[in-house]
Amino acid sequence: MPVADTELLLALNPRDKKHRKALEGKRILTKGLKIPDTAILEFQIVLRARGRSPKEVALALTALKQILKTRRIKVVQTLNINTLIKQSELEEKYNLSYFDSLILT
Repeated sequence: MPVADTELLLALNPRDKKHRKALEGKRILTKGLKIPDTAILEFQIVLRARGRSPKEVALALTALKQILKTRRIKVVQTLNINTLIKQSELEEKYNLSYFDSLILT
């Protein structure tokens, strides 16, 4: 099962420098791709860290929701206490970033 991370979500923006490369793999955007809820959480946090207002973040999330719906890409609900425990273990064991280890769970 292919799983997308936040970089792919950010690259869906036509102004992103990786947009063209992300769309080259259009098959990836339709064939069984799953988006973990943790990637969407990181997407929101990255937008806020880049100085986007809450309104702009809401618009970006609405656009993302529409893209996922149109392409029938499923969002996988993963966030719970067990996920956070596993995230901590993976981050420590493999020296991963917080969100990379969270998405890996």
